[in-house]
Amino acid sequence: TVLALLLAGSWPQGFEARAYHVPLAVRVLYQGTLGIVDGSWMHAYPINMSLWAGFWIYLLPERLIALANLPFLALSAAALFALARGAGADRNAALLVACGLTTIPLFSFGALQVSADLGGVAFISIAAYFILTQPLPARMSALLGGLAGGLAFGFKSLHLVPLGLLGVWLLCGPAADGALRRRLGAAGIYALAALAPMAYWLIRNYVERGNPLYPVYVPGVFDLLGWLAPPDQQLLSNTANEREW
Repeated sequence: TVLALLLAGSWPQGFEARAYHVPLAVRVLYQGTLGIVDGSWMHAYPINMSLWAGFWIYLLPERLIALANLPFLALSAAALFALARGAGADRNAALLVACGLTTIPLFSFGALQVSADLGGVAFISIAAYFILTQPLPARMSALLGGLAGGLAFGFKSLHLVPLGLLGVWLLCGPAADGALRRRLGAAGIYALAALAPMAYWLIRNYVERGNPLYPVYVPGVFDLLGWLAPPDQQLLSNTANEREW
């Protein structure tokens, strides 16, 4: 509530909001296209955050768009609460963990600006909840976990890493169904469900940039696949971002 009152009436905050999330949202609304806007590496990422901002720009005055990440802060805390409960924590301990999450800079500061971090973490946390705790039958949990993970990728392509780890857990983890056929079936459902919200971004980037994960580039591996590197950024050597938070 305090964060909402502080943000209400202010312009969208943060470098990412002003550099690309909000401008891309306006472009989508005015031009009706999800194509890559220009040659800059940062504009080739999936733009779920811009679509989310554009949804609220369409409905609300622009100054209220600064509030766009607060729902994701709440969703991240709720997902962590559910994960803690699924891991065996009692209600009070799970509440303490969920509330403590909001004091971590990535979350508390991220809630004040229109950036893609919170949305991605919220959905990958939901994916982890369904895959690790399996609150529903195995295939339904795999379906919902895959959809949530695919949405997380659309906010931050880095979430492809936990997506893969959750898939390995489905196949090999202690909660996996003992029969190989059933485990493969659940993993297949998970993979297809994750690909559904990811497919457009992967196809778009392959068609427009020759690399479905562009601007992500792994030397050697991607060379074998013929996937191109961005000429204006070397992400694996950008070590300063590793210490940002």
